[in-house]
Amino acid sequence: MPSPDGRLLATGDEAGTIRLWDTASWRLLHTLTGHAGSVYCLAFAPDGSLLASGDTAGGVRLWDPSGHALGTHTTHAAAVYQVTFSPDGHVLASGDSGGVVRLQPVGGGPRVELTGHRSSVWPFAFRPDGQQLATSSNDGTVRLWDPATGKCQRVLRGHGRRISSVRFSADGSMLATSGNDGVVRVWEPRTGRRLREFRGTADRLISALFSPAGPVLATSSNDGGVHFWNAVTGDYERELHAETDHVWAEAFSPGGDLLATANDDDSVRIWYRPTGRLAANLLDHRGRVRSIAFSPDGSYVATGCDDKLVRIWHVASGGRVATLEGHTDRVYSVAFSPDGRRLASAGNDGRALVWELRPGQPWQPRLAHTLTAGGGRWWSVAFDASGERLATGGDDKLVRVWDAVRGRQLHALAGHARRVWSVAFSPAGDLLASAGDDGAVILWAGGARRATLLGLPEGWAALAPDGRYKVHGEPGGQFWHVLGMARFELGELDPYLPGVRQVPLDSPI
Repeated sequence: MPSPDGRLLATGDEAGTIRLWDTASWRLLHTLTGHAGSVYCLAFAPDGSLLASGDTAGGVRLWDPSGHALGTHTTHAAAVYQVTFSPDGHVLASGDSGGVVRLQPVGGGPRVELTGHRSSVWPFAFRPDGQQLATSSNDGTVRLWDPATGKCQRVLRGHGRRISSVRFSADGSMLATSGNDGVVRVWEPRTGRRLREFRGTADRLISALFSPAGPVLATSSNDGGVHFWNAVTGDYERELHAETDHVWAEAFSPGGDLLATANDDDSVRIWYRPTGRLAANLLDHRGRVRSIAFSPDGSYVATGCDDKLVRIWHVASGGRVATLEGHTDRVYSVAFSPDGRRLASAGNDGRALVWELRPGQPWQPRLAHTLTAGGGRWWSVAFDASGERLATGGDDKLVRVWDAVRGRQLHALAGHARRVWSVAFSPAGDLLASAGDDGAVILWAGGARRATLLGLPEGWAALAPDGRYKVHGEPGGQFWHVLGMARFELGELDPYLPGVRQVPLDSPI
């Protein structure tokens, strides 16, 4: 759990020990002891002045960032699974496996106890103004409370199974909940009214893509329909019907106003999202389009196709400005460099090609490098933030990092047990993620593996390469890990995993 300013990281373990780390040097600053049970939840106060921790023996303790114990804050009759400060930092909420939530003023005062859930309470969240608390439970309900009085204002029903996330909107006017029933529901906390549901069904293949600008979600399915939703309000915007059986690939423009879809009729359609108008229809492909990428300024689109060609199109006119020949088989992935000066492609011929783009009248792209290594198909290419490094993933189970300027291999990263489907750099370029056919997502930094995120049948877990961070299973199907001090239920994705790059996996414990 990182501190609000990002300078400290707190970790807890099964022995009940908490460690505070300096994130700049990853030096161990303090070792905190005193818990009678395993520590699986931690929380910093909003101003970073306090650290709260809960354990499986029911204890909740407070510490200051210098490592001094401030004593036992409260004691539950069951294991504590979450601790959370109110937005102003004046109240600490703690929830246990018996269905009880306690609200205890940090500086002392009367305690408010919330009862009503019939099973473990987790997760829960305060409204941004602190005037309401939403709690969820294994009993499948969400309860809304007045933190000042402890009065249950309303009970939200509908999930029927374990609820995996509870989030208020920034202005507190909406609450989003998701559950193991595969449904996301958006509620109006003031009235308890359900505003919208996002639901998938077994007979429809649904993919989802977020716009880079604003809370817009695009979903596509095997009936050829593309739907736009407001992910915050749950409002359905419109449907774009491509008059085709399948949508094989999607890409938003950098500004989020345009969406490109690769369709089963070998076309690529570009839609203007605010109105649903078809802006362009790119019809010159001679096979299925496997990938789409917008240029950084949104003016051009690159497509990779089964006909072995990479094409570059002008978005405004829908005209083709360049055709890149060099692959001897299907092209599975295309990517522009962040500065738009290079384009990379990879495919079924087991090669990645790096092109130098020379926009003009006409365009004069030049094949700069042909990258080959190992054997089998290459499925994905991605540039880092500088545009000088390129990552590839393929059938040989390796993630390869290349110097895109000189065309030489920098690293061959081994860790996946099967083919590598996808590679992506973090926005800063300091972290590389790869996803494989083995069900693992591996995080790399500096040519070394930092963590492996495993998609297990019972949930998700995280492991360091050397095994110092362990995953433990319980008969009830619960998994634990120490990266975010969080708990997994069946089929649940840990909400702290997106922040895993801040965890000092190379530091001793």
